[in-house]
Amino acid sequence: MNKKVVISFVAVVMVVMAAWMFMDYKNGALYDGTSELSDEELLSYAQARFSKEKMWGKRMIIGSHHGIPVRVVFPCSDVCPDYTIRIIRYDIDLDKCKEAGGIIKAILVPRGIAAIQLSFCFPKVIVLSDIYEFTDVLNPPSAEELQYL
Repeated sequence: MNKKVVISFVAVVMVVMAAWMFMDYKNGALYDGTSELSDEELLSYAQARFSKEKMWGKRMIIGSHHGIPVRVVFPCSDVCPDYTIRIIRYDIDLDKCKEAGGIIKAILVPRGIAAIQLSFCFPKVIVLSDIYEFTDVLNPPSAEELQYL
């Protein structure tokens, strides 16, 4: 009887460990820049905490959402990395945003000792989730600013 309990326990532990390893692999591969992200995966990423110190200044494509590349940037200014923010947006021109299913909104982006309102094409799921405090002024980033955003 004890042998059956031990074998059952070992089997359960092995199944749990295998599932954990698979989930860990899947999560690591999820934001590799090539995956198609669902609304839930994009929201999960947007709501997850991030290290301001490690991510400050980084720019990356984390995958696609409805076939549109999703760019994430971590700008900071003045007191870094404390004021690092994360901007999750579609990597397309603003004039193509509506056609792609995105919504043009402006947010405050750190610059110098202050912040500037800049407009981006955000995935609709991000806009509807209240992750960002959007501003009313629409101000497209310049070509120079887009190099960093």
